[in-house]
Amino acid sequence: MLRRLSRQAGVTFVETLVSLGVLAVSLGGFAMVVISTQSAASDVREKDIMRAQAYKYMERLYALPFGVDADPAATTAQMAELFDDDGIVTAGLPITLKSLETPVDDEGWRFAITGFETDGVFEIEINSDLDGDGTFRGIRGTDTPTTGGLPVAGDGATIVTLESENDPQLMRVEIFWNGESLLRTYRAAPVEGT
Repeated sequence: MLRRLSRQAGVTFVETLVSLGVLAVSLGGFAMVVISTQSAASDVREKDIMRAQAYKYMERLYALPFGVDADPAATTAQMAELFDDDGIVTAGLPITLKSLETPVDDEGWRFAITGFETDGVFEIEINSDLDGDGTFRGIRGTDTPTTGGLPVAGDGATIVTLESENDPQLMRVEIFWNGESLLRTYRAAPVEGT
């Protein structure tokens, strides 16, 4: 009987292999969770850094006067001075928001950024396509049109023309990072006499 008890007291080789297999699968799954969490945190950090830089660019654009349609188009040198991050916005050069206007449904002002934790391309679109759909037709869906009077909701498919779409006194300013929109705002020309 003593011999029998000593045989049953140990763990068999098969039981050890099964336990090691379960442990390996568990550790592998845990490692995948840690790696994906680190990757997601890195992506969020990158986006936060680029959004902070986009806010700096937006502040520079806010510092510019609105301008008029007759303003000459900005040059590449003016754009370089505007966004070179040295604290000088225009260096006395005549530049307005209207001089930075970009064609609708076309590339905006593009410039590459290097030296951050990540490299990429900023694009800045400035135009009177207020909904950013590449046309001046208006909005889609159940949005309320800005036609004055009582608000009437759309039917979900009909294009409702906006009176403000393609108005030269209103501009959409949108900043993209590697093709993804980070910031969008609207700016109106100042009211005369104010």
